[in-house]
Amino acid sequence: ILASNPALVRMLGFSSFEELAERNLEQDANASYARSSFKERLDRDGFITGLEALWHKQDGTPLYARENAQAIRDENGNVLFYDGTVEDITERKGAEKVHQIYVSFLETMRRVGQIILRAETSDEMLNNILDEMLKVFGSDRAWLLFPCDPSAPTWFVPMEKTVPEFP
Repeated sequence: ILASNPALVRMLGFSSFEELAERNLEQDANASYARSSFKERLDRDGFITGLEALWHKQDGTPLYARENAQAIRDENGNVLFYDGTVEDITERKGAEKVHQIYVSFLETMRRVGQIILRAETSDEMLNNILDEMLKVFGSDRAWLLFPCDPSAPTWFVPMEKTVPEFP
């Protein structure tokens, strides 16, 4: 690293540019991609736009980054250095993950709602809901417990479903 603004130094958890510059990015497991591939792509294409990658701060904390870079060449076309920007998109990635979980939850509730509406009997409905739960959670078995009260002194299992591999 030849130069950096203070924001990148802070973003990566270093106390100074000198400390950051000492880090060997060629051997560092700092990003979720190989730096050599990054350089090869820059040398070949001349630029990289919007590359999203998982980095790690100096203390190992994950940081999602969006990178833009270009190869700066001399008059003969030889690469002199690379110039670029890095944007911390960790909050956005976290929000995307929460959004995806919510969308997945809503889709599950839609499927369960369809099961409830289409069932002709309560046993058929419960059987199909337990099948759906096996799929949703990727589990090998699901139970219907009654009563569904953690403080109940006793309970029983009126219905159980298992995947075929676990009879």
